[in-house]
Amino acid sequence: MDKIKNVYGLIGEKLSHSFSPFIHNEILKRVGLAGEYNLYEVDRENLKSKILNLKKYVKGLNVTIPYKVDVIDFLDEVSDEVKKNWCC
Repeated sequence: MDKIKNVYGLIGEKLSHSFSPFIHNEILKRVGLAGEYNLYEVDRENLKSKILNLKKYVKGLNVTIPYKVDVIDFLDEVSDEVKKNWCC
């Protein structure tokens, strides 16, 4: 699948309660940016493959607990602040 412009989302374990799509899609609309914000539920066993697949077409992701630290291994880059406080 080709990278689609302006696709964003939230990745986490249980997301049915999340208001993120409503909030972020409204923001996209109000600033006049064509795009979409989706929820991507995934279990820990499939986290790596899910992220590697999403990276093919999603422009950016927010990450919920419990995966905030786990995703660091799959990022293209890690800021100095994250390196200092969490890892690497």
